[in-house]
Amino acid sequence: MSVNLKKDTKTRESSQPSLAWFRLEVKNDPEHRQILDSYLDMERALLDGEWSAQSEKLTQEEDRLSVLRARVSQLDQDMERSRTRDLHRQAECKKRLHGAEEQINRLEKEIDKCSDPDWQQGLTERLRHQFELFEAERKLFEDLEFGQLEEEADLLAGREELQREVTELSTRVQCRQLRLRELETQRTDTALAAQQEGREMERALIEYLRRLEEGRGRLRIIEARLEEMVGQSIISGQDSSPDDGEELSLLQRARQSSKQSQDDLDRISRVTSGAPMEVRMGSLGRKTLESLKEIERNRHLHLAQQGSQVIEEERKRVQELKQRVQDEVKAQWEERRQREANCTSFNSDESSLTSSDHPTEREDTESWFQNDIDDPGYQIMNEDETEVISKTDEMSDEDDGCGNIASKNERGPSNYCNGVVQKADRKLTNPTSSFKKVA
Repeated sequence: MSVNLKKDTKTRESSQPSLAWFRLEVKNDPEHRQILDSYLDMERALLDGEWSAQSEKLTQEEDRLSVLRARVSQLDQDMERSRTRDLHRQAECKKRLHGAEEQINRLEKEIDKCSDPDWQQGLTERLRHQFELFEAERKLFEDLEFGQLEEEADLLAGREELQREVTELSTRVQCRQLRLRELETQRTDTALAAQQEGREMERALIEYLRRLEEGRGRLRIIEARLEEMVGQSIISGQDSSPDDGEELSLLQRARQSSKQSQDDLDRISRVTSGAPMEVRMGSLGRKTLESLKEIERNRHLHLAQQGSQVIEEERKRVQELKQRVQDEVKAQWEERRQREANCTSFNSDESSLTSSDHPTEREDTESWFQNDIDDPGYQIMNEDETEVISKTDEMSDEDDGCGNIASKNERGPSNYCNGVVQKADRKLTNPTSSFKKVA
């Protein structure tokens, strides 16, 4: 039974840190969800803001592009009309030149055929005048052609400038449209990632709850076995030897510790959750937030383990004190039994004198226990410290017929020892209020 008891106790103690970790994870799950929602809202707001700005600029650039394209189209129409007009004017000028040239050819033929000098002189004058008209028309045609080319060049230069601006603006519009599509994709990916992370957190929470429930179930089974062992030990306690008192005390300590461990975890959880690490969402990235959450979880686990370690150290101190009390009581019990066995060889007067010269078990134990409690390391501060002594005082002394004082403690050392153990267990239940460090 002792081996099973130690094994169950060790299993229960080893499962406490895991249960504390699962409880912290379950408790911190709403905070993690809130951080995730805040990060998602912030990222969505940033994407929406950038998308709105890009969309507004895209609208302005598209309007400007439409205006430029309209101007290019209007310029093309103006160039076409100007070209048509100039071609018409050139055609008329060419026609006049052709007529003047024919007139010159005709006059030259008439001069060649004319034999009258006076008539030939008149034809020569008319030919000279026709040559002047021809030169004027030719100069007008050349000026018209040059003006047309110059005007067309200016129109082409303006059109090229507009076309260049249209090309640049079209490129910016395409880039902005591509950016808008990227923002749409990012918003979709962010929403999907948030949903995926939410599902992962939900699965993790369910897993933590399942493992926490399994751990609690194992603890309940262990506590049930401990209760059964304690019950069996109490039933067979009166027939057991003094060595069985140690096993009974171990069972009682395990039973009491099973109740205290849960209280310790609750108290540690309240302390660690009461000092959460502040996380600001200002400019933190997603990886930074994950790192901060991991640091926060490790911090909670470290505080829980540290608190459990401090409480366990205090509990071990008290257990050592209780064990010393038990060992002393057992030694005094064995000494008393030996003394009672030897008293049969003496007469009643010598036995009475011997019993009056030796202090009773209760006095020796009280004196030793008081000296141990006065140790400068720790001292008991509650008013309950008189309970164990009062319990021993209530045991009425009876004469055993050999001259010795036989108290009710003769039924076994476990009665007195258990009184001391129960008192120490009550101190251990709330160690922060039961023990005070002496400077």
